Amino acid sequence: MATPEPATNASWPLWPIYPLLWLLARLPQSMLLGIGAVLAWFAWPFAGRRRRIAARNFALCFPEFSADQQHQLLRDNFRATVTGLLEMIRAWFAPSSRLHGLFNVEGLEHIEAARAEGRGVLLLSAHFTTVELACRLLNEVIQPPARMLVRRHGWAPLEALVDVGRRAHAVHTLEKKDIGGLLRELKAGEAVLYQRQLLKPGEAYTIQLDARERHGVLFFIEQGLMPRTGKRYEWESGYGPHERQP
Repeated sequence: MATPEPATNASWPLWPIYPLLWLLARLPQSMLLGIGAVLAWFAWPFAGRRRRIAARNFALCFPEFSADQQHQLLRDNFRATVTGLLEMIRAWFAPSSRLHGLFNVEGLEHIEAARAEGRGVLLLSAHFTTVELACRLLNEVIQPPARMLVRRHGWAPLEALVDVGRRAHAVHTLEKKDIGGLLRELKAGEAVLYQRQLLKPGEAYTIQLDARERHGVLFFIEQGLMPRTGKRYEWESGYGPHERQP
């Protein structure tokens, strides 16, 4: 079922923090990474439950790693998560001039080819910590910009703040369960960004389309590189194994 986009003025309880968000969004990338590292250091003692969950996941996924290696991976992951929160602010509130030189996009020809055939494009990605900023960066280089399939937040002021930031580059957002809205966008030849979390055992996400409604499904991955000058984003996009190449 479709849900309406929140009213812009619903974010009024958060207006006092707008100057801080404005400032954080405009900081040099290297400085933002430094702040993320410091905040992660301070937050580490207060995230016991999250640390235990992540540590268990790493132990299950990387049993070949030593205890020291798993602990370092846990620290790196926690820092990336905290930094990802700051990068969300950049994605929502930074002007385009602050993003120049931070990223490179490969595979745009697949999006352009699908659109040239009058097909919509569903862009699928895992829900990494960099995904909000990666979506913003992609929309810096494609026209018309891709729409976003999102999860609405329960607190109206926060949802209004987030939605204003997203629609500044995505123009239009769709609630993640609004399958009818998603299909309408695809049939209109639009691109839609879908950030998918990992599937639970036995779970599937399927949209049935007949031959006349066949759309391009592209998988994209965003890579955050962290040289001393700051993180640089690389976008790669390509067709899934069962998609016809243009």
